[in-house]
Amino acid sequence: MKKRILSLMLVLCLVIGLCPIFASAGGREAYLVDMDGTVHRLALRGDTGDGKTWSFDRQTETLTLNGYHGRCVYGILENVVLAHGSKNSLAGMYLSNPAMGDNKVSITGSGELTLKHDESLLKFDDFKWGSISYDPGRYPKYKSAFFPCALGYEEYENTSRPGHSSISVDDNLALTGGTKEGDTFTLNLEGKEHCPVTLYGGETSYYFLQMPKTPSGENASYVRIAPTGSKPPKPTEPTVGGFSDVKQSAYYADAVLWAVENGITSGIGGGKFAPAQTCKREQIVTFLYRSKGSPQVSITDQFTDMPKSEEFQRAISWAVENNITMGNGKGQFSPEKGCTRAEAMTFIWRAAGRPEPKTEASFSDMPSSSDFRKAISWAVENNITQGIGNNKFGPNNPCNRGHIVTFLYNAKDL
Repeated sequence: MKKRILSLMLVLCLVIGLCPIFASAGGREAYLVDMDGTVHRLALRGDTGDGKTWSFDRQTETLTLNGYHGRCVYGILENVVLAHGSKNSLAGMYLSNPAMGDNKVSITGSGELTLKHDESLLKFDDFKWGSISYDPGRYPKYKSAFFPCALGYEEYENTSRPGHSSISVDDNLALTGGTKEGDTFTLNLEGKEHCPVTLYGGETSYYFLQMPKTPSGENASYVRIAPTGSKPPKPTEPTVGGFSDVKQSAYYADAVLWAVENGITSGIGGGKFAPAQTCKREQIVTFLYRSKGSPQVSITDQFTDMPKSEEFQRAISWAVENNITMGNGKGQFSPEKGCTRAEAMTFIWRAAGRPEPKTEASFSDMPSSSDFRKAISWAVENNITQGIGNNKFGPNNPCNRGHIVTFLYNAKDL
């Protein structure tokens, strides 16, 4: 198949001069770095892969990626194969070392490789070298040159060790990207940049790079190599609070951040907050209890179904002591029962001192309970909630975790 020559290396935010440090005196080699920092040496006597997400053929110097998501790959390789239908990602890619002479790399296959700028994944100090020999003290004068992304012609300008590198990409693979994830500009290679790099021994060498540019002339920091005509993935929306399920644009995002920062909740574990999960009665009084500073309180013995958690017990006892709740009227608290919107708002209203609302809210589904009506009216007056739309409050609707932290956040200064 005819190939399109894209002279040079492919790098996403990777140190341009890394490879002189690692090039072995005896031959060609490369390194693959897992997401946890584990470094795999790809050489004649190196690693051959996990047999699932990546493999390395020592004889042909071919790295095959098949659903691999790691930090970076760099060094001397002949071929990189993207397995059919696979989706792969790296923070950096550098497939050349002209100090070893001329080098040509071929990228083939029918999978996808995404390169996304992330400096935090490219710190040598975080790499786990295992048995691989690496002595950073050996190169005290080595300096790094950072670039968002480079793809194009490279020349290692040094009279003692000249070299050139090039990468070829099969015609069935398209190169797109831009300045942020999800950009789909066709990248062009115009405008060489003359980049000095000081290596060990104080020796200065130069790289001539062609930076992939968007139609507006900006350097790309996001690159996607994928079969021609394939649809790009939807950009991943940033999350907050350390939770994978709290998108930055979510209405409850600020409330979740506030709740985490103030020790009101730390989520449900596993990096999740579960905003759509119904909030239990034991959870909501605990959130309220923590928002008030978790004051000392004696454990009540008036409920026969108190939860085992001592903090839940203290929160429930505090709520009883402050007339926020008296349980379900049958000698029980029903800690595992889901909390309704009317109940949640009433707990918050009572914790605020039961202030009298100036007017009554006009929702068409206002409950008959006097406390519920006052709590809802007070909440509307103070912009804690404006209902669920269509002139309804939804008093009997389950109150989920996203709702409750938002209510608490909106009421925090009252």
